[in-house]
Amino acid sequence: MVTAMVEQIDRRRSFYLTLVRGSGVADPRVSEVHDSARSVSTDRVMSALGLASSLRPVVHARWAYVEDRALSWSGDPASERTESLDELVAHCERVPAAVCAEPG
Repeated sequence: MVTAMVEQIDRRRSFYLTLVRGSGVADPRVSEVHDSARSVSTDRVMSALGLASSLRPVVHARWAYVEDRALSWSGDPASERTESLDELVAHCERVPAAVCAEPG
């Protein structure tokens, strides 16, 4: 899922910038679609990994983190990126595991 999201953002960077940081958030319908997509993605990850419901906020917030990392990464020309797609995805996959592993 992370790879697909990063690739999508890379292909449609201008759209995502507008959606996440620009005028797209001013339209409640656009915000609802974005929130719904993030919620569905969160539900899928929760289910696939069998995570406790108490971790839902972490998984949900992770999508914002992935979006931000993908937007930053895709802002550089492909030939100048210091991180490969696989490295970026691996990093984004490690983040929630590290947070979820913390006690309390």
